[in-house]
Amino acid sequence: MGALERVTAIDARYWKGETISIEEVSFLFDCLESDSAHVAAKSAICLTAMDDDVVNELVTRFPDYPESVKMVLVGPFCALDTYEAYKQLFLILKNDSDGPLVQMTIASLAQTEYPLIHLVIQAFSEYMPMFTSRVKRVLTLAGFNRYKQSLLMFPQIPFEREFREVFGADSIDRIKSV
Repeated sequence: MGALERVTAIDARYWKGETISIEEVSFLFDCLESDSAHVAAKSAICLTAMDDDVVNELVTRFPDYPESVKMVLVGPFCALDTYEAYKQLFLILKNDSDGPLVQMTIASLAQTEYPLIHLVIQAFSEYMPMFTSRVKRVLTLAGFNRYKQSLLMFPQIPFEREFREVFGADSIDRIKSV
């Protein structure tokens, strides 16, 4: 049985509620570094759907993976509701050089339903121009409506200037008048 077939079989068994062995989980982790993009992607999707302990292990290992593996994991990470996964993605925006991984991370973060407002505010508080610019790009792509409710929670909008630059003065003024 080839790697893709084995990954598919493990995934099917997992969704049927069958127990997945430690060896099989280890195999899935190994497949993340496969030369086959299909095998790596299928493994990433399978691992991010598993129990919290497996997802936590994946997030813990994330910084040590090569860029090619991180590229495969960015999309599935944006389907998680695990703070640590998003923290890792924001570290890419903060620390990595411009390139496909940064662009993929920006595009993926802009599509997630996970509430990123606390990470956005933390990023703005670091006063790093490149990092701030990338986070603003995420906000721009996500759109005002994605962040409107989060901004309404604050009696005073933190880093209001940055939000005005992204969403426009009118949008922010409407929030403040509520």
